[in-house]
Amino acid sequence: MLNRVENACSDAERLCLREISSKQQLRATLLPIRTVGVQGDKRTYSYVAAISSEGQPDWEDLVFLAKIIPKVEASIQIAV
Repeated sequence: MLNRVENACSDAERLCLREISSKQQLRATLLPIRTVGVQGDKRTYSYVAAISSEGQPDWEDLVFLAKIIPKVEASIQIAV
């Protein structure tokens, strides 16, 4: 997984990921449902992941993760 992060993210994005992971402990769970979207003339199906935290989440961090995770693994979408 680290190789995928290295290949998919810029240096600035990796630095931001390190900062997010040092602030609070987040947990990701792959849900047993898939989303339906449209790309071009075809339907696309992606798995859904939920991110949870012990305390109050930092919404800006979650929005950042929602953009980065599909870059690393295209078959997963995050809903914030």
